[in-house]
Amino acid sequence: MSLPIINRIDRWRVATLVLAMSTGLLLYQRRSPAATEAAGGNANLREVPGSIAVALRKLRGNAAALGLSEASTLRELKAQSNPRKIILLCRKLGFIGGEDSVVALAALARDRRPGVAEAALTAIGQIGSASAIRTLLTEERAGSPRDRFLVLRALAQTGSEEARDRLLEIVLDPADSDRVTAIREIPEMGGERAVEVLRSVIGGDDYYARRAAIQSLSMMTEASARQAMSELVFSDDLRVRTLAIESLEDVSDPAVRAHLMEVLAAGDEQSAVAAATALGSAGVREAIPLLEQVAMTGSDMARREAAIALGNIGGQDANEILANLLASGDTSVVMYAASALAESGDEHAREILIGNLSARGAGRGAALNALTYMRGPDVEAVMVQAASSGNAEERQTAMRYLMDVASPDGRALVIAAASTGNESDSRWAIDVLSESGHPEASEALLAIAREGSGATQMEALGALMKSGKS
Repeated sequence: MSLPIINRIDRWRVATLVLAMSTGLLLYQRRSPAATEAAGGNANLREVPGSIAVALRKLRGNAAALGLSEASTLRELKAQSNPRKIILLCRKLGFIGGEDSVVALAALARDRRPGVAEAALTAIGQIGSASAIRTLLTEERAGSPRDRFLVLRALAQTGSEEARDRLLEIVLDPADSDRVTAIREIPEMGGERAVEVLRSVIGGDDYYARRAAIQSLSMMTEASARQAMSELVFSDDLRVRTLAIESLEDVSDPAVRAHLMEVLAAGDEQSAVAAATALGSAGVREAIPLLEQVAMTGSDMARREAAIALGNIGGQDANEILANLLASGDTSVVMYAASALAESGDEHAREILIGNLSARGAGRGAALNALTYMRGPDVEAVMVQAASSGNAEERQTAMRYLMDVASPDGRALVIAAASTGNESDSRWAIDVLSESGHPEASEALLAIAREGSGATQMEALGALMKSGKS
């Protein structure tokens, strides 16, 4: 399962599965024939082969094995009026519920309390029985238009062919206002027919539908979907090609890599930006010389993306190029070069950033800001120096960093700035002290409130009142 598909699954669903797996109570076997019959004729339920939604539903827990009771949960749901607790009970039923739960959840499908209808519909989709699918299809055609997207999402979670067919009908209808929503739900369903339909949408005129279809296609695991994405990268249609490159997950094919570098070199800004992102995310080292060229001479947007890509690739050769960009002082790219070096995080990158603090201009400020994302005695040492002798902006950046890492030297500098600095330094230093919560910071604020004067004293009193220590 690819990462984008995992990202599409609701957080609570993942959390529930992990909890159940950790207790060893997940049941992977299919229901017995008797249980299937009791569940309302699920023997006739047609599942989409290879569907992510079906795979997830087969990990649902058996209530008895988990020591839970569907009946008692339903009684609790009926008696409950607190929306937050209702949402939690709906989620619980989505994991353990059966046909009785479908009926109870359907009664909440149009509830106007925030989050309740969504939780109920999601749970029905998770249960995914024949009656659950019928309920959702009825709701989709007769329910509130503003909640229809929730129903479409729940249909996708059933993983059934009947639900998929309805979603594909919507996808194929250019006049349907929820067409893009349906397209975005297709990856959870999967299937070869879905791939064919998405490809037909990409050949249409609706830009937003085409974009959503390409993104959905990139998230599908079918071999035909991966093949389609490879073909779209070579499309003669500039917009399609750019969208495909932006959504590309797999660049292991040497032909695709070579084409991405051709696109990067061709100079079209949007395509070049997309190609740089793809090459950087994949860590394609052979792209470094070309990325250097783009970072030096491309459009502002392409230069920034090339710098980010070099940071993602990393290594001494990429770091040296970023060092040159940082030293150039070019305000359109130095911040991105510095951030890329910080993202790299290796010792060579640290040395480059620290070395730039002795420079002047935009490179110095960018390096200082990037170092705030790094830790270590060497970084603390240069931050103390910047806090002592930098300009006002550098002092503030350095002192906030030192307070964040609980540096005693930094705390002393902030206390000094709050007590004896100019009005501007004193104001922000008092703010930093009030946020710190350290006993020495509180004592310093009390001292300023007692012994200070003018605006500084008022600022300290205000900070103490906010913290409840006045």
